[in-house]
Amino acid sequence: MHNSIVSIVQNILIGTSLAADAFSVSLCMGLAHSNLSKKNATSLAIAFGGFQFLMPIFGGILALFLGGLFGSYAKYISAALICYVGGNMLKEAFSAQSTENTRNMSLDAKNILLLAVATSLDAFAVGFSISLKRTSPLSVAIIAGIITYVLSYAGAMLGKVIGSGVGKKGEILGGTVLLCIAISTLFN
Repeated sequence: MHNSIVSIVQNILIGTSLAADAFSVSLCMGLAHSNLSKKNATSLAIAFGGFQFLMPIFGGILALFLGGLFGSYAKYISAALICYVGGNMLKEAFSAQSTENTRNMSLDAKNILLLAVATSLDAFAVGFSISLKRTSPLSVAIIAGIITYVLSYAGAMLGKVIGSGVGKKGEILGGTVLLCIAISTLFN
């Protein structure tokens, strides 16, 4: 009984730590997207939560076949994808069509997919390492997916509220924060 409680608490902590970057990125998307709707926030949450669920499982499967090949590159790929979206966010904020009160960051499927992959690569690495220890990543995947969904939705809606008060500066802040997240990813 005690071991199962410890395991559940451990999985919740892992799931929450995996969801932290998705929350931050969702907050930035809310800051940068002036017309963010509940549907947009739900799309972000589904994509981010879905990838946080799938990636530990894929990492576990890959661990069975490849050993330690991919794990060392995950942070570089994640940082590059987040930099790409953050750079585009800043580019759009400073574009000639941008005005003080508009936020232009597009919330299209490509950006959502890139960010979902970027924020879930650490989950891939966790699934990979858990499987190398001969433990199933399924419980971590389920918990991480649920927590990520909830935090991503909340982050997007909170970002929208904050962003509506700051206008285009929200897009600049969001892009800058994404670049900082990418840099910190390289050093973790």
